[in-house]
Amino acid sequence: MQKIKAEEDQRNSNRLNGLFDENSLVYNALTGRMTAETSLVVKNLLSIGFGVSAQRQLYVMDQEKLNHFAFRVRNGDVSIDPKWPMSLKKVFQGVIDNGCIKNPAEAIQQLVQVKINSMLRSRYASVVTAHTN
Repeated sequence: MQKIKAEEDQRNSNRLNGLFDENSLVYNALTGRMTAETSLVVKNLLSIGFGVSAQRQLYVMDQEKLNHFAFRVRNGDVSIDPKWPMSLKKVFQGVIDNGCIKNPAEAIQQLVQVKINSMLRSRYASVVTAHTN
């Protein structure tokens, strides 16, 4: 009975590994979540100037392309995809709606970096706290 259960667990594991290999998820600091690289949101972000780093994190790869998108949204020529997560829309709208920000791509990249640094600090603090207890 245990052998049958072990074989079934292995088959399920192999199926999951086929669906989610190590390259299928990316970290989106703007939402604070891991997201499938094949998801609509990630594909949209890649199409407007984002890229995926070697550490599997989204970052601003093409500032010119992202700025072009931002200025088109400001002018009302295009809109942010309504299927995007609310947290992501809020970040983009906050930057795009602020006319004082002349380089939205740079501002968004700074937000990404701040969120990554904050997450790393909190993870480090958790590890240090767990180690000292």
